[in-house]
Amino acid sequence: LAKIAGRSGNSIYNSSGGVVSPEFFIHLIGVMHNDGNISKFQVIQEAVDHIVIRLVPFDNTITYEVQNREAIEQQVMTAMGEKCRVEIRVEESIEPSRTGKHLYTISKVAKH
Repeated sequence: LAKIAGRSGNSIYNSSGGVVSPEFFIHLIGVMHNDGNISKFQVIQEAVDHIVIRLVPFDNTITYEVQNREAIEQQVMTAMGEKCRVEIRVEESIEPSRTGKHLYTISKVAKH
């Protein structure tokens, strides 16, 4: 991504109670594993051990295959804990927040 615009979002909490910053995911998905085909992405923490990564390809084809899927999953599990389930979903769009901003990370988990 030439320029990252929008809000980073919520901090993500790993299984040991540590914080994984939104910047980790922005760098991992938006820089390291973006081959130029990812238009938008969002990371949602559904539970301490469940991360959903939503990807929107530039050409909006739902058939887009995620490059380096295993590498992304492994790096997320390293940061989150080895028992973390990582789901990667290719979607047509990601809706903005109620304020109209794009959130890169959303955590549904309270700090513990």
